[in-house]
Amino acid sequence: MLNRRDCVLLALCVVSMAAAGSAQSSDNKPYTLHTGTQVVLTDVTVLDNKGNPVRGLKPSDFEIFDDGNRQKLRSFEAHDDHSVPILNEASQKPGLYTNAALLHPPPVINVWLLDTTTITLMDQMYLTHQLTQAVDALPADEPVALYWRYGQIVNLLENFTSDHERLKAAIHKVMPRMTNQDAQLTTDIDATEQMIAALSPLPGRKNLIWFSGGSPLAIKRGKDWVGPGVDLRPMLDGLEVNRIAVYPVDARGLSWANSGDQSDQHAMMQDTAESTGGQAFYNNSGFVEGVGHFMATDGSFYTLTYTPPGLHDTGKWHAVEVKVKGGYQLSYRRGYYDENKNHSVSSPKRPILADGKPAQAPNTQLEPIIFRARVIAATDLPEEPAASASVGATPATPAPPATTGRKTNYAIRYFLPAADFQQSVQDGKGQVMAGAAILAVNDYGRPVGHAIQVYKLNFDPKQLEAEPNGLLSLDQEIAVPKGQNYLYLAVWDTATGRVGTIQLPLEVPRTQQAQR
Repeated sequence: MLNRRDCVLLALCVVSMAAAGSAQSSDNKPYTLHTGTQVVLTDVTVLDNKGNPVRGLKPSDFEIFDDGNRQKLRSFEAHDDHSVPILNEASQKPGLYTNAALLHPPPVINVWLLDTTTITLMDQMYLTHQLTQAVDALPADEPVALYWRYGQIVNLLENFTSDHERLKAAIHKVMPRMTNQDAQLTTDIDATEQMIAALSPLPGRKNLIWFSGGSPLAIKRGKDWVGPGVDLRPMLDGLEVNRIAVYPVDARGLSWANSGDQSDQHAMMQDTAESTGGQAFYNNSGFVEGVGHFMATDGSFYTLTYTPPGLHDTGKWHAVEVKVKGGYQLSYRRGYYDENKNHSVSSPKRPILADGKPAQAPNTQLEPIIFRARVIAATDLPEEPAASASVGATPATPAPPATTGRKTNYAIRYFLPAADFQQSVQDGKGQVMAGAAILAVNDYGRPVGHAIQVYKLNFDPKQLEAEPNGLLSLDQEIAVPKGQNYLYLAVWDTATGRVGTIQLPLEVPRTQQAQR
Protein backbone atom coordinates (compact mmCIF):
# COMPACT_ATOMS: atom_id res chain seq x y z
CA MET A 1 0.00 0.00 0.00
CA LEU A 2 1.28 3.45 -0.87
CA ASN A 3 2.10 5.77 2.00
CA ARG A 4 1.68 9.53 1.77
CA ARG A 5 5.23 10.20 0.64
CA ASP A 6 4.99 7.50 -2.03
CA CYS A 7 1.71 9.05 -3.18
CA VAL A 8 3.38 12.42 -3.72
CA LEU A 9 6.33 10.83 -5.50
CA LEU A 10 4.08 8.78 -7.77
CA ALA A 11 2.00 11.84 -8.63
CA LEU A 12 5.16 13.78 -9.44
CA CYS A 13 6.42 10.86 -11.52
CA VAL A 14 3.22 10.55 -13.54
CA VAL A 15 2.94 14.30 -14.12
CA SER A 16 6.62 15.06 -14.64
CA MET A 17 7.10 12.37 -17.25
CA ALA A 18 5.61 14.94 -19.60
CA ALA A 19 8.50 17.28 -18.87
CA ALA A 20 10.61 15.40 -21.41
CA GLY A 21 8.20 16.59 -24.07
CA SER A 22 7.36 20.12 -25.11
CA ALA A 23 4.01 21.33 -26.43
CA GLN A 24 4.42 22.67 -29.91
CA SER A 25 2.78 23.04 -33.29
CA SER A 26 3.92 24.31 -36.65
CA ASP A 27 3.38 27.87 -35.39
CA ASN A 28 4.64 27.31 -31.88
CA LYS A 29 8.14 25.83 -31.87
CA PRO A 30 10.48 25.99 -28.89
CA TYR A 31 13.81 27.60 -29.44
CA THR A 32 17.11 26.64 -27.91
CA LEU A 33 19.09 29.61 -26.74
CA HIS A 34 22.51 28.12 -26.23
CA THR A 35 25.22 26.52 -28.36
CA GLY A 36 27.62 25.11 -25.82
CA THR A 37 27.37 28.21 -23.62
CA GLN A 38 24.85 29.13 -20.96
CA VAL A 39 22.33 31.75 -21.95
CA VAL A 40 20.34 33.56 -19.29
CA LEU A 41 16.77 34.52 -20.14
CA THR A 42 14.82 37.15 -18.23
CA ASP A 43 11.17 38.10 -18.77
CA VAL A 44 10.65 41.72 -17.71
CA THR A 45 7.32 43.41 -17.01
CA VAL A 46 7.52 47.22 -17.17
CA LEU A 47 4.75 49.25 -15.49
CA ASP A 48 4.17 52.98 -15.14
CA ASN A 49 3.20 54.71 -11.88
CA LYS A 50 -0.46 53.76 -12.44
CA GLY A 51 0.32 50.08 -12.85
CA ASN A 52 -0.23 50.04 -16.60
CA PRO A 53 2.20 48.25 -18.94
CA VAL A 54 4.74 50.35 -20.81
CA ARG A 55 4.80 49.34 -24.46
CA GLY A 56 7.05 50.18 -27.37
CA LEU A 57 10.41 50.00 -25.58
CA LYS A 58 13.53 49.16 -27.59
CA PRO A 59 16.70 47.20 -26.73
CA SER A 60 18.56 50.46 -26.17
CA ASP A 61 16.12 51.33 -23.36
CA PHE A 62 17.31 48.37 -21.27
CA GLU A 63 20.42 47.77 -19.22
CA ILE A 64 21.06 44.38 -17.66
CA PHE A 65 23.69 43.53 -15.05
CA ASP A 66 25.00 40.16 -13.88
CA ASP A 67 26.63 40.42 -10.44
CA GLY A 68 27.06 44.14 -11.10
CA ASN A 69 28.67 43.66 -14.52
CA ARG A 70 26.83 45.15 -17.47
CA GLN A 71 25.92 42.57 -20.11
CA LYS A 72 25.42 42.77 -23.86
CA LEU A 73 21.96 41.70 -25.00
CA ARG A 74 21.99 38.58 -27.11
CA SER A 75 18.30 38.77 -28.03
CA PHE A 76 15.32 41.00 -27.40
CA GLU A 77 11.62 40.33 -27.88
CA ALA A 78 8.62 42.52 -27.08
CA HIS A 79 5.35 40.72 -26.26
CA ASP A 80 2.01 42.46 -26.51
CA ASP A 81 -0.26 39.64 -27.53
CA HIS A 82 -3.63 38.77 -26.04
CA SER A 83 -4.98 36.92 -29.04
CA VAL A 84 -6.30 33.56 -27.95
CA PRO A 85 -6.48 30.51 -30.21
CA ILE A 86 -9.58 28.36 -30.28
CA LEU A 87 -9.14 25.78 -27.56
CA ASN A 88 -9.82 22.16 -28.31
CA GLU A 89 -13.14 21.45 -26.60
CA ALA A 90 -13.04 17.66 -26.91
CA SER A 91 -12.26 17.37 -23.22
CA GLN A 92 -15.61 19.01 -22.43
CA LYS A 93 -17.60 16.06 -23.78
CA PRO A 94 -18.90 13.83 -20.95
CA GLY A 95 -16.39 11.14 -20.10
CA LEU A 96 -13.88 12.10 -22.82
CA TYR A 97 -10.58 13.79 -21.97
CA THR A 98 -7.60 14.86 -24.04
CA ASN A 99 -4.34 16.80 -23.77
CA ALA A 100 -4.81 18.23 -27.28
CA ALA A 101 -4.87 21.76 -25.86
CA LEU A 102 -1.07 21.46 -25.66
CA LEU A 103 -0.99 21.88 -29.42
CA HIS A 104 -2.60 25.33 -29.23
CA PRO A 105 -1.79 26.87 -25.86
CA PRO A 106 -2.74 30.48 -25.09
CA PRO A 107 0.00 33.04 -25.80
CA VAL A 108 -0.26 34.05 -22.13
CA ILE A 109 -0.66 31.15 -19.71
CA ASN A 110 -2.50 31.92 -16.46
CA VAL A 111 -2.98 29.28 -13.80
CA TRP A 112 -4.90 29.77 -10.56
CA LEU A 113 -3.95 27.61 -7.57
CA LEU A 114 -6.48 27.54 -4.73
CA ASP A 115 -4.41 26.51 -1.72
CA THR A 116 -7.08 25.79 0.88
CA THR A 117 -4.59 24.04 3.18
CA THR A 118 -3.86 27.44 4.74
CA ILE A 119 -7.19 29.28 4.28
CA THR A 120 -9.74 29.27 7.10
CA LEU A 121 -13.39 28.49 6.47
CA MET A 122 -14.44 32.15 6.82
CA ASP A 123 -11.67 33.32 4.51
CA GLN A 124 -12.66 30.67 1.97
CA MET A 125 -16.19 32.09 1.92
CA TYR A 126 -14.76 35.54 1.27
CA LEU A 127 -12.39 34.20 -1.39
CA THR A 128 -15.19 32.29 -3.12
CA HIS A 129 -17.20 35.50 -3.43
CA GLN A 130 -14.17 37.43 -4.69
CA LEU A 131 -13.19 34.76 -7.23
CA THR A 132 -16.74 34.55 -8.56
CA GLN A 133 -16.58 38.27 -9.29
CA ALA A 134 -13.11 37.88 -10.79
CA VAL A 135 -14.30 35.17 -13.17
CA ASP A 136 -17.26 37.31 -14.27
CA ALA A 137 -14.83 40.16 -15.00
CA LEU A 138 -12.53 38.03 -17.15
CA PRO A 139 -12.53 38.80 -20.88
CA ALA A 140 -14.76 36.42 -22.82
CA ASP A 141 -11.76 34.79 -24.51
CA GLU A 142 -9.39 34.65 -21.50
CA PRO A 143 -8.60 30.97 -20.74
CA VAL A 144 -7.61 29.98 -17.20
CA ALA A 145 -6.57 26.65 -15.72
CA LEU A 146 -7.68 25.97 -12.16
CA TYR A 147 -5.73 23.82 -9.67
CA TRP A 148 -6.58 23.02 -6.06
CA ARG A 149 -4.53 21.89 -3.06
CA TYR A 150 -6.32 20.45 -0.06
CA GLY A 151 -3.86 17.71 0.85
CA GLN A 152 -0.41 16.69 -0.26
CA ILE A 153 -1.22 16.47 -3.96
CA VAL A 154 -2.22 19.36 -6.19
CA ASN A 155 -5.25 18.39 -8.27
CA LEU A 156 -6.42 19.84 -11.57
CA LEU A 157 -9.98 21.15 -11.16
CA GLU A 158 -10.47 22.63 -14.63
CA ASN A 159 -8.12 22.65 -17.58
CA PHE A 160 -7.66 25.77 -19.70
CA THR A 161 -11.11 27.11 -20.49
CA SER A 162 -12.74 30.48 -21.10
CA ASP A 163 -16.13 29.12 -20.01
CA HIS A 164 -16.96 31.26 -16.96
CA GLU A 165 -19.69 28.93 -15.72
CA ARG A 166 -17.33 25.96 -15.72
CA LEU A 167 -14.73 27.94 -13.76
CA LYS A 168 -17.26 29.13 -11.19
CA ALA A 169 -18.72 25.65 -10.80
CA ALA A 170 -15.24 24.27 -10.13
CA ILE A 171 -14.56 26.95 -7.49
CA HIS A 172 -17.87 26.29 -5.71
CA LYS A 173 -17.20 22.55 -5.81
CA VAL A 174 -14.18 22.82 -3.51
CA MET A 175 -14.88 25.91 -1.40
CA PRO A 176 -15.81 26.53 1.30
CA ARG A 177 -14.96 23.45 3.33
CA MET A 178 -13.41 22.66 6.68
CA THR A 179 -9.64 22.91 7.00
CA ASN A 180 -7.84 19.67 6.15
CA GLN A 181 -6.38 18.08 9.26
CA ASP A 182 -3.41 16.90 7.18
CA ALA A 183 -2.49 20.48 6.27
CA GLN A 184 0.45 20.44 8.66
CA LEU A 185 1.98 17.61 6.65
CA THR A 186 2.07 19.64 3.45
CA THR A 187 4.84 21.92 2.26
CA ASP A 188 4.91 24.64 -0.35
CA ILE A 189 8.04 23.03 -1.80
CA ASP A 190 6.08 19.88 -2.71
CA ALA A 191 3.27 21.95 -4.18
CA THR A 192 5.69 24.08 -6.21
CA GLU A 193 7.46 21.01 -7.59
CA GLN A 194 4.13 19.53 -8.64
CA MET A 195 3.13 22.75 -10.39
CA ILE A 196 6.49 22.86 -12.17
CA ALA A 197 5.91 19.32 -13.41
CA ALA A 198 2.37 20.12 -14.54
CA LEU A 199 3.31 23.33 -16.38
CA SER A 200 6.65 22.27 -17.86
CA PRO A 201 5.18 20.87 -21.13
CA LEU A 202 3.66 24.27 -21.93
CA PRO A 203 5.79 26.74 -23.92
CA GLY A 204 6.55 30.33 -23.01
CA ARG A 205 6.05 32.29 -19.81
CA LYS A 206 3.65 30.88 -17.21
CA ASN A 207 1.92 32.95 -14.50
CA LEU A 208 1.11 30.95 -11.36
CA ILE A 209 -1.43 32.94 -9.31
CA TRP A 210 -1.32 31.27 -5.89
CA PHE A 211 -4.22 32.03 -3.51
CA SER A 212 -3.36 31.06 0.07
CA GLY A 213 -3.82 32.06 3.69
CA GLY A 214 -0.18 33.12 3.99
CA SER A 215 2.68 31.18 2.46
CA PRO A 216 5.31 29.67 4.79
CA LEU A 217 7.81 29.50 1.92
CA ALA A 218 10.44 32.20 1.56
CA ILE A 219 12.56 32.36 -1.58
CA LYS A 220 15.29 34.71 -0.45
CA ARG A 221 17.42 36.25 -3.13
CA GLY A 222 20.85 34.67 -3.08
CA LYS A 223 19.80 31.99 -0.58
CA ASP A 224 19.23 28.33 -1.31
CA TRP A 225 17.54 27.26 1.92
CA VAL A 226 14.53 28.02 4.09
CA GLY A 227 15.71 25.98 7.03
CA PRO A 228 18.43 23.52 8.07
CA GLY A 229 18.99 20.99 5.32
CA VAL A 230 16.28 22.39 3.02
CA ASP A 231 17.76 22.92 -0.43
CA LEU A 232 15.66 25.10 -2.73
CA ARG A 233 18.05 24.95 -5.66
CA PRO A 234 16.22 22.26 -7.69
CA MET A 235 12.93 24.08 -7.24
CA LEU A 236 14.42 27.45 -8.19
CA ASP A 237 16.06 25.88 -11.24
CA GLY A 238 12.72 24.39 -12.25
CA LEU A 239 10.97 27.74 -11.96
CA GLU A 240 13.73 29.45 -13.93
CA VAL A 241 14.08 26.98 -16.80
CA ASN A 242 10.31 26.68 -17.23
CA ARG A 243 9.73 30.46 -16.97
CA ILE A 244 7.18 30.22 -14.16
CA ALA A 245 6.47 33.50 -12.37
CA VAL A 246 4.72 33.16 -8.99
CA TYR A 247 2.04 35.67 -7.97
CA PRO A 248 1.21 35.02 -4.27
CA VAL A 249 -2.22 36.29 -3.18
CA ASP A 250 -3.24 36.52 0.50
CA ALA A 251 -6.85 35.33 0.55
CA ARG A 252 -7.39 36.96 3.95
CA GLY A 253 -7.73 40.36 2.31
CA LEU A 254 -7.40 43.50 4.40
CA SER A 255 -6.23 42.89 7.98
CA TRP A 256 -6.68 45.54 10.66
CA ALA A 257 -4.59 43.66 13.18
CA ASN A 258 -1.48 42.74 11.25
CA SER A 259 0.45 40.40 13.53
CA GLY A 260 4.16 39.78 13.42
CA ASP A 261 3.59 36.36 11.87
CA GLN A 262 1.41 37.87 9.16
CA SER A 263 4.00 40.55 8.43
CA ASP A 264 6.62 37.82 8.08
CA GLN A 265 4.35 35.92 5.71
CA HIS A 266 3.82 39.00 3.57
CA ALA A 267 7.57 39.55 3.43
CA MET A 268 7.97 35.95 2.30
CA MET A 269 5.30 36.40 -0.36
CA GLN A 270 7.08 39.52 -1.58
CA ASP A 271 10.41 37.65 -1.75
CA THR A 272 8.79 34.81 -3.69
CA ALA A 273 7.24 37.21 -6.20
CA GLU A 274 10.40 39.27 -6.70
CA SER A 275 12.62 36.22 -7.01
CA THR A 276 10.47 34.61 -9.70
CA GLY A 277 9.42 37.71 -11.64
CA GLY A 278 5.88 37.90 -10.28
CA GLN A 279 3.94 40.28 -8.04
CA ALA A 280 2.50 39.82 -4.54
CA PHE A 281 -1.04 40.84 -3.53
CA TYR A 282 -1.79 41.16 0.19
CA ASN A 283 -3.40 43.34 2.88
CA ASN A 284 -5.93 44.68 0.40
CA SER A 285 -9.71 44.21 0.51
CA GLY A 286 -9.87 44.41 -3.28
CA PHE A 287 -6.98 42.07 -4.00
CA VAL A 288 -8.89 40.27 -6.75
CA GLU A 289 -9.28 43.59 -8.56
CA GLY A 290 -5.49 43.81 -8.61
CA VAL A 291 -5.27 40.27 -9.97
CA GLY A 292 -7.90 41.14 -12.59
CA HIS A 293 -5.94 44.21 -13.71
CA PHE A 294 -2.80 42.10 -13.95
CA MET A 295 -4.55 39.49 -16.10
CA ALA A 296 -5.91 42.19 -18.40
CA THR A 297 -2.38 43.42 -19.11
CA ASP A 298 -0.19 40.34 -18.58
CA GLY A 299 0.39 39.87 -22.30
CA SER A 300 2.72 42.88 -22.30
CA PHE A 301 6.30 42.09 -21.31
CA TYR A 302 9.81 41.87 -22.72
CA THR A 303 12.16 38.90 -23.05
CA LEU A 304 15.88 39.58 -22.77
CA THR A 305 18.73 37.11 -23.10
CA TYR A 306 22.47 37.43 -22.61
CA THR A 307 25.52 35.20 -22.31
CA PRO A 308 27.55 35.97 -19.16
CA PRO A 309 31.25 35.16 -19.38
CA GLY A 310 33.13 33.02 -16.93
CA LEU A 311 30.49 30.53 -15.80
CA HIS A 312 32.19 27.46 -14.35
CA ASP A 313 29.37 25.27 -12.99
CA THR A 314 30.17 26.26 -9.41
CA GLY A 315 26.59 26.51 -8.17
CA LYS A 316 27.21 30.15 -7.30
CA TRP A 317 24.24 32.48 -7.10
CA HIS A 318 24.27 35.28 -9.70
CA ALA A 319 22.24 38.40 -8.97
CA VAL A 320 20.48 39.92 -11.99
CA GLU A 321 19.54 43.59 -12.18
CA VAL A 322 17.58 45.22 -14.99
CA LYS A 323 17.29 48.97 -15.48
CA VAL A 324 15.00 50.86 -17.85
CA LYS A 325 15.18 54.54 -18.69
CA GLY A 326 12.24 56.41 -17.19
CA GLY A 327 12.09 55.12 -13.63
CA TYR A 328 9.42 52.51 -14.22
CA GLN A 329 8.35 49.64 -11.94
CA LEU A 330 9.99 46.40 -13.06
CA SER A 331 9.20 42.75 -12.33
CA TYR A 332 11.72 40.09 -13.34
CA ARG A 333 13.59 37.09 -11.98
CA ARG A 334 16.35 38.36 -9.69
CA GLY A 335 18.99 35.73 -10.22
CA TYR A 336 20.05 32.21 -11.14
CA TYR A 337 22.55 29.53 -10.15
CA ASP A 338 25.73 28.92 -12.12
CA GLU A 339 25.06 25.38 -13.25
CA ASN A 340 25.88 23.54 -16.46
CA LYS A 341 22.45 22.72 -17.79
CA ASN A 342 20.66 23.32 -21.04
CA HIS A 343 18.44 26.37 -20.91
CA SER A 344 15.99 25.29 -23.60
CA VAL A 345 13.32 27.93 -23.47
CA SER A 346 10.05 27.63 -25.34
CA SER A 347 8.09 30.59 -26.61
CA PRO A 348 5.14 31.27 -28.89
CA LYS A 349 7.54 33.21 -31.14
CA ARG A 350 11.12 32.92 -32.28
CA PRO A 351 13.38 35.36 -30.46
CA ILE A 352 14.87 38.38 -32.18
CA LEU A 353 18.59 38.86 -31.80
CA ALA A 354 19.94 42.23 -30.72
CA ASP A 355 20.90 42.97 -34.33
CA GLY A 356 17.29 42.49 -35.43
CA LYS A 357 17.72 39.06 -37.02
CA PRO A 358 15.59 36.08 -35.93
CA ALA A 359 17.40 33.40 -33.96
CA GLN A 360 17.66 29.86 -35.21
CA ALA A 361 15.03 27.49 -33.92
CA PRO A 362 16.41 23.96 -33.87
CA ASN A 363 13.99 21.44 -32.46
CA THR A 364 15.86 19.07 -30.18
CA GLN A 365 13.04 18.18 -27.78
CA LEU A 366 10.60 15.31 -27.94
CA GLU A 367 7.01 16.27 -28.49
CA PRO A 368 4.41 14.95 -26.05
CA ILE A 369 2.05 12.21 -27.14
CA ILE A 370 -1.33 13.80 -27.80
CA PHE A 371 -4.01 11.26 -26.96
CA ARG A 372 -7.59 10.82 -25.80
CA ALA A 373 -8.98 8.86 -22.89
CA ARG A 374 -12.58 7.87 -22.21
CA VAL A 375 -13.69 6.98 -18.69
CA ILE A 376 -16.45 4.37 -18.69
CA ALA A 377 -17.77 1.61 -16.48
CA ALA A 378 -15.58 -1.47 -16.65
CA THR A 379 -18.64 -3.71 -17.03
CA ASP A 380 -19.90 -1.67 -19.98
CA LEU A 381 -16.81 -1.93 -22.17
CA PRO A 382 -17.57 -2.97 -25.75
CA GLU A 383 -16.12 -6.35 -26.58
CA GLU A 384 -12.51 -5.77 -27.60
CA PRO A 385 -9.34 -7.36 -26.23
CA ALA A 386 -7.74 -5.00 -23.73
CA ALA A 387 -4.20 -5.81 -24.85
CA SER A 388 -4.70 -5.49 -28.58
CA ALA A 389 -5.26 -2.51 -30.82
CA SER A 390 -7.33 -1.35 -33.73
CA VAL A 391 -6.42 1.35 -36.22
CA GLY A 392 -9.10 3.98 -36.76
CA ALA A 393 -11.05 2.92 -33.69
CA THR A 394 -14.23 4.79 -32.77
CA PRO A 395 -14.58 6.04 -29.18
CA ALA A 396 -16.97 4.03 -27.05
CA THR A 397 -20.20 5.56 -25.79
CA PRO A 398 -19.87 6.58 -22.13
CA ALA A 399 -22.07 4.76 -19.63
CA PRO A 400 -22.82 5.38 -15.95
CA PRO A 401 -20.16 3.85 -13.71
CA ALA A 402 -20.96 0.45 -12.25
CA THR A 403 -20.77 0.42 -8.47
CA THR A 404 -20.13 -2.60 -6.32
CA GLY A 405 -19.64 -2.49 -2.58
CA ARG A 406 -17.68 0.57 -1.54
CA LYS A 407 -15.81 1.00 -4.80
CA THR A 408 -16.54 1.99 -8.37
CA ASN A 409 -14.89 -0.02 -11.12
CA TYR A 410 -13.76 2.18 -13.98
CA ALA A 411 -12.08 1.44 -17.27
CA ILE A 412 -9.89 3.93 -19.06
CA ARG A 413 -10.00 3.42 -22.79
CA TYR A 414 -6.97 5.09 -24.37
CA PHE A 415 -6.87 6.18 -28.01
CA LEU A 416 -3.21 6.56 -29.02
CA PRO A 417 -1.88 7.90 -32.34
CA ALA A 418 -0.04 5.00 -33.95
CA ALA A 419 2.40 7.37 -35.67
CA ASP A 420 3.71 8.53 -32.27
CA PHE A 421 5.02 5.06 -31.34
CA GLN A 422 8.00 3.12 -32.63
CA GLN A 423 6.64 0.29 -34.76
CA SER A 424 8.06 -3.10 -35.58
CA VAL A 425 6.78 -5.51 -38.23
CA GLN A 426 7.45 -9.22 -38.25
CA ASP A 427 5.82 -11.81 -40.53
CA GLY A 428 3.36 -9.20 -41.75
CA LYS A 429 2.18 -8.30 -38.24
CA GLY A 430 2.74 -4.89 -36.68
CA GLN A 431 3.48 -4.29 -33.03
CA VAL A 432 4.20 -1.44 -30.59
CA MET A 433 4.95 -1.53 -26.88
CA ALA A 434 3.03 1.08 -24.87
CA GLY A 435 2.97 1.79 -21.16
CA ALA A 436 0.00 3.20 -19.27
CA ALA A 437 -0.29 4.40 -15.67
CA ILE A 438 -3.14 5.65 -13.50
CA LEU A 439 -2.92 7.32 -10.11
CA ALA A 440 -6.19 8.07 -8.30
CA VAL A 441 -6.25 10.43 -5.32
CA ASN A 442 -9.07 11.86 -3.23
CA ASP A 443 -9.75 15.39 -2.01
CA TYR A 444 -7.23 14.95 0.81
CA GLY A 445 -4.42 14.10 -1.58
CA ARG A 446 -4.38 10.49 -0.39
CA PRO A 447 -3.91 7.56 -2.80
CA VAL A 448 -7.07 5.58 -3.45
CA GLY A 449 -5.85 3.45 -6.34
CA HIS A 450 -3.10 3.04 -8.90
CA ALA A 451 -2.21 0.87 -11.89
CA ILE A 452 0.93 0.65 -14.06
CA GLN A 453 1.10 -1.72 -17.00
CA VAL A 454 2.95 -2.30 -20.30
CA TYR A 455 0.90 -3.44 -23.28
CA LYS A 456 1.82 -5.21 -26.52
CA LEU A 457 -0.42 -3.63 -29.16
CA ASN A 458 -0.87 -5.43 -32.47
CA PHE A 459 -2.04 -3.80 -35.69
CA ASP A 460 -2.41 -4.45 -39.40
CA PRO A 461 0.50 -2.69 -41.21
CA LYS A 462 -1.49 -2.47 -44.45
CA GLN A 463 -4.42 -0.82 -42.69
CA LEU A 464 -2.08 1.61 -40.94
CA GLU A 465 -0.40 2.45 -44.24
CA ALA A 466 -3.81 3.34 -45.68
CA GLU A 467 -4.72 5.16 -42.46
CA PRO A 468 -1.52 6.86 -41.23
CA ASN A 469 -3.48 8.87 -38.64
CA GLY A 470 -5.05 5.74 -37.23
CA LEU A 471 -5.46 5.13 -33.52
CA LEU A 472 -4.34 2.31 -31.27
CA SER A 473 -6.70 1.53 -28.42
CA LEU A 474 -6.16 -0.18 -25.10
CA ASP A 475 -8.12 -0.59 -21.88
CA GLN A 476 -6.90 -0.23 -18.32
CA GLU A 477 -9.09 -0.81 -15.26
CA ILE A 478 -9.00 0.70 -11.80
CA ALA A 479 -11.23 0.42 -8.73
CA VAL A 480 -11.61 3.57 -6.62
CA PRO A 481 -13.82 4.41 -3.63
CA LYS A 482 -17.16 6.04 -4.33
CA GLY A 483 -17.09 9.80 -4.36
CA GLN A 484 -15.02 12.59 -5.83
CA ASN A 485 -11.57 11.50 -6.98
CA TYR A 486 -8.86 12.79 -9.29
CA LEU A 487 -6.98 10.78 -11.90
CA TYR A 488 -3.48 11.23 -13.28
CA LEU A 489 -3.03 9.37 -16.57
CA ALA A 490 0.22 8.76 -18.39
CA VAL A 491 1.08 6.84 -21.57
CA TRP A 492 4.51 6.31 -23.05
CA ASP A 493 6.38 4.54 -25.82
CA THR A 494 8.65 2.04 -24.08
CA ALA A 495 11.09 2.15 -27.03
CA THR A 496 11.66 5.91 -27.17
CA GLY A 497 10.48 7.17 -23.79
CA ARG A 498 8.09 9.62 -25.41
CA VAL A 499 5.31 10.52 -22.97
CA GLY A 500 1.85 12.04 -22.79
CA THR A 501 -0.15 12.88 -19.66
CA ILE A 502 -3.65 13.97 -18.68
CA GLN A 503 -5.04 15.11 -15.33
CA LEU A 504 -8.78 14.99 -14.78
CA PRO A 505 -11.40 15.27 -12.04
CA LEU A 506 -13.50 12.11 -11.83
CA GLU A 507 -17.10 12.69 -10.79
CA VAL A 508 -19.66 10.14 -9.65
CA PRO A 509 -23.21 10.98 -10.84
CA ARG A 510 -25.44 12.47 -8.15
CA THR A 511 -28.00 9.71 -8.57
CA GLN A 512 -25.42 7.24 -7.30
CA GLN A 513 -24.24 9.52 -4.52
CA ALA A 514 -27.81 9.76 -3.26
CA GLN A 515 -27.95 5.97 -2.96
CA ARG A 516 -25.10 5.80 -0.45
